[in-house]
Amino acid sequence: SVVDAVEVLVDVGVPGQTLVVVPGKHVTWRWAGEGDNTTTTPTKRKSTPPSLLAPLPQLPAQRNVVMVHTLSTNFQAATTIIQEPMPQISGNKVLVTRCFAGVNASDVNYTAGRYFGKRAESMLPFPAGLESVGYVSAVGPEAAKRGVRVGQPVSTLEYGAFSTHGVVSSDRLLPCSSPPSPEAVALLTSGLTASLALQRTARLRPVGEKGERRKRVLVTAAAGGTGQFAVQLAKIWGHEVIA
Repeated sequence: SVVDAVEVLVDVGVPGQTLVVVPGKHVTWRWAGEGDNTTTTPTKRKSTPPSLLAPLPQLPAQRNVVMVHTLSTNFQAATTIIQEPMPQISGNKVLVTRCFAGVNASDVNYTAGRYFGKRAESMLPFPAGLESVGYVSAVGPEAAKRGVRVGQPVSTLEYGAFSTHGVVSSDRLLPCSSPPSPEAVALLTSGLTASLALQRTARLRPVGEKGERRKRVLVTAAAGGTGQFAVQLAKIWGHEVIA
């Protein structure tokens, strides 16, 4: 539950855990596909639409949301949990039932309002959380025209991830090629940061691509989420890694 998620956030004894935020009873999923087709080596292949999850639990009448009511780096002091009616979906919007949400150092910067500058105080209260994975549980008519379907696994990088259900524009959904999992959450903030740092900033490519030679890559703080991805990506691409 979201309450359990908050308990994990303030418990320094369990760092690095991904939060389970789906409410209610344990649900046994039937995955209507052949599993994850990912590989550890760069491979060009045709992408396939994600399989749908089934059966889906019935939507509750309300959702739980962790709201920031006070600007502070003390997450427990800054937030509270509220219940509100389940949003109605229209237009290009979809309702995402969240299965896992990621916790990062950026979350306390977010609750302190550091990403919003002088606007932060006037924005209170606002929902907490930045990244999650889950599945689509309701689709607006315009979103349906874009091919979004109920039961589709999705990832989100949107404000308000610390909630049981969230409203997201269909054009802001990110793919999730396997049943929602903790590993999929880690690919978002940490994985994308590592990928962008290597590809955009360091201009690193897989060895052999466009004449790329094997290089020596120094990764500091390799035990962290972003560092671990940087090490793995550089090694997969054939480079020597010092960490």
